[in-house]
Amino acid sequence: MLRDINDVRRTNANWICANKFGGDRKQMADALDVSGAYLGRILNEGVSQPRNIGDDVARKIEEVGGMPTNWLDHDYERLPPGLEPLLERYKRSDPETQAMIRLALDDPDAPLPAAMRESLKTMIQAVRMAIASQIKP
Repeated sequence: MLRDINDVRRTNANWICANKFGGDRKQMADALDVSGAYLGRILNEGVSQPRNIGDDVARKIEEVGGMPTNWLDHDYERLPPGLEPLLERYKRSDPETQAMIRLALDDPDAPLPAAMRESLKTMIQAVRMAIASQIKP
């Protein structure tokens, strides 16, 4: 079942807050140049009337979070087909192998053709999100 874009954006904005700002909502609000109260209304999941994240705010959250344009709009909780086995292999690998994989993902000079690099962006973001959230084996 597909999730509503507002739920997806809220989940991803919370991930950015946790992983890029150490969970510090005040720091994230300052980076976005919005009030803490406004940020609290858009980040609060599960409240009866959370505020939606519009396109302009979504792009700003991506910018301050160091994520590519439209990153906030993708549901990373639903992994692309074929990624589950890769993620399972990653989770079962030893810490040294996991560190090498993270390094390869972060290396902008990795020898990938431009077309392939572009087509892998979504999958790489899903893997990064899984790594950052420390999925347990």
